[in-house]
Amino acid sequence: MLVFPLVKKHILHIEYHYNFELYALLCPLKEYKLAWQLGRALGMNFRKDKDLTVPYTRGDLLYLSNLSYKTDYYKLMLVKNRVLNRQNVFLIPEIKEFDYFLHIRQQEDDMLDMVLIEHQVSRLESIVLCQKINAAQLPSRANLLFD
Repeated sequence: MLVFPLVKKHILHIEYHYNFELYALLCPLKEYKLAWQLGRALGMNFRKDKDLTVPYTRGDLLYLSNLSYKTDYYKLMLVKNRVLNRQNVFLIPEIKEFDYFLHIRQQEDDMLDMVLIEHQVSRLESIVLCQKINAAQLPSRANLLFD
């Protein structure tokens, strides 16, 4: 009879900090047209970046279209919710009704006036709905942790 000594289990708990603002956008436009309109409204020039990759099941990767505007102090990313390489798969499946996410990361909280940005984005004629999202409450929030 084999007897194994009792082994303590150690569980690693990782807590991520979601230090960005997230707005979900419902908009029928193509991403480049939306980026142009956002750029005009906010005084920014969005540029196409390489596609984002997000880990998926069994080692697969999801590819997401991404346009961004960056400075030394903040970065705005317009990310499409529907992934490029799979049918009917979404970055955030809990809120698949939205077409895009505006992901805003700042070095300091007061660099950008978030109320003004939300107001300017909501005023765009092509935006059907602009909803601020608390990323920490989403079950698939880990999908939003990209550089």
